[in-house]
Amino acid sequence: MAPPLRNLPDIVARAAVRVRASHTNREAIGAVADAILQVHKVIALLRADDPITLNAETRSGAQVAAILEAADVRLEKATGL
Repeated sequence: MAPPLRNLPDIVARAAVRVRASHTNREAIGAVADAILQVHKVIALLRADDPITLNAETRSGAQVAAILEAADVRLEKATGL
């Protein structure tokens, strides 16, 4: 795994902890939104660093971002924590 992608599990874990500790939907959505931004930054960094391994590694990062975005949508539709 490319060095920038090694932090993805930590980003997701920190977001999960923040979501579980949230008292409101807004706090939970903010935690997931922050994680999504971090994942997109990792993808951008990867694109800048190594265009040769771009396809496979970017796809992995994009899958993590998509999962977090799906969680964000579900949190927005939730009616209380």
